[in-house]
Amino acid sequence: MRLSVDAPTATPGSEVKISPVQLSFLLTGFLFGSSAILNPATAARQDAWLAFLLGWAGGVLLIGIYIAITRLNPGKTLVDILIACFGKILGTAFSLLYIWYFIHLAALIIRNFGEYMTTMNYPKTPLLFLAITLVSVSAYSVRKGLETTGRTSEIFIPFLPLSVIFLFFFVYREFNPANFLPVLENGLKPVVNTGLIIVTFPFGQSVVFLTLFANLSDRKKLTGSVIVSVLIVGIMLLAILARDIMALGPDILERALYAPDITSRLVTYLTIYPVISVSFLIGGGTRTAICIYGAATSIARIAKLDNYVPLVMPISALAVTLSIWVFETVLEMFEFAKEAWFYYSLPFQVIIPVLVLIISFIKRSPNTQKPKR
Repeated sequence: MRLSVDAPTATPGSEVKISPVQLSFLLTGFLFGSSAILNPATAARQDAWLAFLLGWAGGVLLIGIYIAITRLNPGKTLVDILIACFGKILGTAFSLLYIWYFIHLAALIIRNFGEYMTTMNYPKTPLLFLAITLVSVSAYSVRKGLETTGRTSEIFIPFLPLSVIFLFFFVYREFNPANFLPVLENGLKPVVNTGLIIVTFPFGQSVVFLTLFANLSDRKKLTGSVIVSVLIVGIMLLAILARDIMALGPDILERALYAPDITSRLVTYLTIYPVISVSFLIGGGTRTAICIYGAATSIARIAKLDNYVPLVMPISALAVTLSIWVFETVLEMFEFAKEAWFYYSLPFQVIIPVLVLIISFIKRSPNTQKPKR
């Protein structure tokens, strides 16, 4: 029997499934998201490419932990895994913290999108209107079910790599390879510090996918689907960084709020900056939808509800409200991303998942199982 997309269920092992290809597209859109516009690697100036390579490598290892957790707990969602590892009381407490984290992350994404659109495209449009517009589309997709969100990603996500290639081609006349020099002018410390931030943004944010890995139709292809996405996104973000370094130089790159948009406006004979906005809309919408889905299904799992759909709109409204309230100015938003995000996200992305991996491995170890008589 095939479930209608109008009545999806949040329980693990349900008939709502996504294919490995759809998972790959969703993860690609999620990781690309706002990272293409707000890449923290720019803080490393001309060494941004080196900082990103370091963060990319760390991100692959971190996502590998999420894959290992899923394989050690087949068919279980994040809530099930936390309760199985830490017990009902502590596991539920951790689950509630993750629900907050997903909603807060959705709010940050919404604010990023709104600030970019008001700054670069619609200066007279209220931030709240833009936030509601993005969330309305994302919430509608989530309400229709994970299958619908996955099929939508197959249509729109291919635009992202095409947009990177398109912009690279039109801006290449402005390139100055000398902008990469001198390498490590300020030493290795800024590169390492920036690389650590990149591990947590964007790669560590994929911890939310622990809420939907159980819905993969072919679990044997989980690792391949995820690794392909991480490689594709890494190549795209590295290409964007290299393009912006060569086109703008390290000084402008470090000071610019939205370096890719400035780069696109260097092409005076053709209006191509809307491509940046469309990419941000696609990526931001995907990221918001996944965060809302993760929060809604986790709440439904804790409350033992058969359907997460009634929770989507309240969560969406909370995310919009939080996005407006959390920062007073765009500068505060960037300051939070630069100074606080790494430490704030570390428990959710690294510490708890590592503990879960260790406990899951111990529980699955043959030495912990009772011998057969």
